[in-house]
Amino acid sequence: MTGPATREGTDPTHSLPADPGDPAEPGDAGGISRRRAGIAVAGLALASAVLAVVAARVLYPMFSPDLDDVAYFNQSALLAHGRLTLPASDATFFRPYLTGISGDRIVFVYTPLWAGILAASRLAFGTPLAALPAVAAAGVAAMYAFGRELFRESRLIPLVAAGIFALSPMAALLSATYLSYHVGAVIALAAGWLLLRGLRTRGRWSLAGAGAAFAAAFFGRPYDAILLALPFAVYAILIHRRRWRDLVAPTGWLVAGALPLLAVTFVVNAHLMGSPWSFPQNVAGSYNRFGFGPRRLFVESAADVSGEQVFTLGRSVHATWINLLWSPRWVFGSVISVAAAAFAAVRWRRDGRAWLLVALATIYPLGYLFWWGSYNATVTYRITRQLGPFYYHPALAAVALLAAWGLVTLLQQRPAVVVGAVAALGTVLVAVGVVGPLRDTFVMRDLRRSQEAMVLGPVPDHDALVFLPGAWLLNPFPTLSNPPGRTGPRVFAIDRADANLELMDRYPGRDPWVVHSAYPAGANIFEVPEAFTVHHLRVRSASTLVRSATLTVRTLHPHAMAYVRSGRHTRWVSLPPAPGGRHRVAVTFRAPPGPASGAGHEVGDGRAVVDPDGTVHLELTVPVAPGHATMAFGVGFGPTTDLGTAARFEYRYAYRARGDGTMTYVDFARPYRQVVFPGHDPSWIAQQLGDVVRLEGA
Repeated sequence: MTGPATREGTDPTHSLPADPGDPAEPGDAGGISRRRAGIAVAGLALASAVLAVVAARVLYPMFSPDLDDVAYFNQSALLAHGRLTLPASDATFFRPYLTGISGDRIVFVYTPLWAGILAASRLAFGTPLAALPAVAAAGVAAMYAFGRELFRESRLIPLVAAGIFALSPMAALLSATYLSYHVGAVIALAAGWLLLRGLRTRGRWSLAGAGAAFAAAFFGRPYDAILLALPFAVYAILIHRRRWRDLVAPTGWLVAGALPLLAVTFVVNAHLMGSPWSFPQNVAGSYNRFGFGPRRLFVESAADVSGEQVFTLGRSVHATWINLLWSPRWVFGSVISVAAAAFAAVRWRRDGRAWLLVALATIYPLGYLFWWGSYNATVTYRITRQLGPFYYHPALAAVALLAAWGLVTLLQQRPAVVVGAVAALGTVLVAVGVVGPLRDTFVMRDLRRSQEAMVLGPVPDHDALVFLPGAWLLNPFPTLSNPPGRTGPRVFAIDRADANLELMDRYPGRDPWVVHSAYPAGANIFEVPEAFTVHHLRVRSASTLVRSATLTVRTLHPHAMAYVRSGRHTRWVSLPPAPGGRHRVAVTFRAPPGPASGAGHEVGDGRAVVDPDGTVHLELTVPVAPGHATMAFGVGFGPTTDLGTAARFEYRYAYRARGDGTMTYVDFARPYRQVVFPGHDPSWIAQQLGDVVRLEGA
């Protein structure tokens, strides 16, 4: 068979031929002239740029379902102000999402390549949004250039491939987010194009440029760069195996081009992590690594295990199967393009280009078998249902080229028919395939908008200090950020409960509010989301705090205990039987003057003062050290009168004792329930207590 889909020879180890065209060539065997190809590529690039902006505005004004783009966005804002890190002193109240502590710095978990591009867009155009259409257009150009270099005998194949790539839902949607996957794929295409061009022409600048592009890919996404380099290295060795000395000089130029950016990479690593060999991702801790076993992104405390998962080979294969099963909907032409790609791989199996493209298409699914994040995104949070299997995104270019090769091979005598039929049917299949993901994206967008509107609704738009739930700022409220210097009408901070008084002292002129997050009473925390409520915080000073509550004892355990706790000091009493299992309890917290007592203690005096009306009186009087702590009142149910073995429910107040007989406290009661995860120590979760403890004035 001859035509635009073939090339001279079928030996997969032959070297790349010289460019068969010249400036005077009117067209190729596919009937596409250089001018028409250029116009088509420019049109596709423009369409991709416009689509990126529109999708960013319509679909992702509240950021993507993945929400990792918040970190890149925030990191770019920091870089635009000439800073790479934040002081560790900001970590308590102002730690951004997806950051960790390295020495005396707050470090983002991502290398600053993509954030640097976004920062440059901020400085040049006033917004990082301008980078998105630029990268989207560059992706189309790089896709065509890579395909043209691989298929020198045809402009039709790379043009069709560029169309499939540009119009594929995964590329279109990822190019509209601030995630780094699309820019990583574009850099990979540029590296592949320059490498193939350099090997063909022996051009020093092309080879040096290829080295720089590979180094940029390594700087931005190190693991992806390693996966990318492997097929190209094997391909170059195979086609030069009979004259391997021809690779010595190109390798030298590749290394020369890569060295500057590699040096920058290692210098940045050393600055951020203290070692040139440690990437910022390591700031997330030892549980965030490749391989199998217990995994999670951050471990904030030994008792915080709710986000931990055991990553196994079986789970990895399960996630990979789901991604591969649903992959066709994320490629323009869907099953048509995938079938055409498979046909090309089989039909041209003796051609070295088919080997290279198949390797590029498969190495990412294979490589990400060992990364727990792929399982997390696919199964735990189902993010890939809305964005596609984004860890495999660089493989899309290889699939697009194989699909274009197969389509042109099948109907090379009628290229216009091929392009038209695939475009029409592919559009229909894409539209059908993305209906569900787009609907889910709109639901996510509207939910985030409503949550932020709920937060901002009661809070005044001036001189407000707003405490938000979570371990970081910007998750789950991605647009509630602080301007430089934190001088806006509202200052947003992380809710630290008993330590909030410290920040209130630093912002004495601001009205404090808290967005409290808690699970509904009696709910299964693995099946329902947390609910947010907004509360105005009132700070009071007094020597005592008196609260009344109703306890409802409905448990199979034989013993119920009411307890009070202040700092490390706890006292409890066994509750006597009561009609209907309901107890009226009065509690007094008192801060007597004098020095702090020694170590904390837990005692049960075994008695309670009961009024004729059934009210049980408890009074806790313990000296507490000056500083921040928590006082709590609750109830425990257990098999014995030992509170340490009981299931516990409690309300907490944040306070600060001065040592002079008075205390300052926040008059807002926070509900907590103690739970036990198998294999771990008991943990506290924020959950409404319902009838178990009804606190008057809470």
